[in-house]
Amino acid sequence: MHSLIIAANILKRTIGQRKGFIMHMLLPVLVLSVIVLLFGSSVERPRVIALWNADNGHGGALLLTTIAEMEGYTLQTDLGDNAKELRAAVTENLADIAVYIPEGYTESLLEGQPKQVRLFRASEQLWNAALEQQLLSWTAQAAKYAALSAAQSEERAERIAILEKLLVEGDQNAVNLQITPVNADGTAGGGRSLLITGVILMFLMLTINGSIQIVMEDREQRTMARMFTAPVRGYSIAIGNFLGSLLLGTFQLLLVMIVTRWMFNYDYGVDFVPYFVVLECFLLAVVGIATAIAGLVRNVNQLSQFQNLIVAPSCLLGGCFVPIGMMPDYIQKLASFVPQKWALEAISRLAFGNVWHEVLLPVGILLLFAAVLLAFGAFILQPSKKTA
Repeated sequence: MHSLIIAANILKRTIGQRKGFIMHMLLPVLVLSVIVLLFGSSVERPRVIALWNADNGHGGALLLTTIAEMEGYTLQTDLGDNAKELRAAVTENLADIAVYIPEGYTESLLEGQPKQVRLFRASEQLWNAALEQQLLSWTAQAAKYAALSAAQSEERAERIAILEKLLVEGDQNAVNLQITPVNADGTAGGGRSLLITGVILMFLMLTINGSIQIVMEDREQRTMARMFTAPVRGYSIAIGNFLGSLLLGTFQLLLVMIVTRWMFNYDYGVDFVPYFVVLECFLLAVVGIATAIAGLVRNVNQLSQFQNLIVAPSCLLGGCFVPIGMMPDYIQKLASFVPQKWALEAISRLAFGNVWHEVLLPVGILLLFAAVLLAFGAFILQPSKKTA
């Protein structure tokens, strides 16, 4: 009960004030809404896939049929009959993605050296990365079918017949992908969904830092010391402070998601519940980081300076604005030490269709961040410590 009162007091002193409500609630919603309106896409908008099948076998035909049956995509086969024209269709925004199936693809499977089916995309986004993963899974299946047909017969015609039968019966085809980025600079771009998620992570960090500054003010002004002299257990005070910060970030997250997802129909590529759960785990880690930093500085001014030096660099390092895959190797290794990297990785895995047990590692690392840093912060952020 005491913890809830302390948490409510933190909420009152942040979003209960006009300035705090504007900074922590309205500003993030406004910024994210503008980004969604300018760069986002509606969940109702079908993706256009430009495709040309130059293969005369069942492999190319089944791949064409499989893609055509996918929900949420519009297939166009009149935007080009070669790789160059399909690439131009993507760069000219006539299609969101293009797939070119080369001539003789089915027969090349039997030779153990399948020709590459080329995939063109303007930028790497969650939806086309998921499509890529589906195509890669088909590659492995087609290779198995080709090996099986080769083991059953040495006659080329009979091997082709067996392979085509297996592909038809399996009702799926596989493809060996060559990913070709078509950005102006020749590099694959970061997905808009991950960029928007990165902006959300940044605002969550700024909001949590604001709530921890209030806790720091209580410590600096001896308000926390008086709280510890009251008939309230120390852990209740710590839980109240942590809970207040967590609720503040949760309210901001819910408001942002309600506005962007349901008012502007923005598709994050992940269902609401798993997306929310991952970001809640990130919130716990951020509360731990902010609390640990608050326990190491002397006053609010130092805390604000340290937080400003941490938020932007850690967001950049963690892939909030630039995909981690585009960074140098040593930067990618350093990214493992910031929670943003693990939050984005968990969301990416979920967007690719992975189930919960396949994202336990990044989520577990976020919870480990939270457990260690919250314990450290609860111990060191005590009124008995020397303050200035």
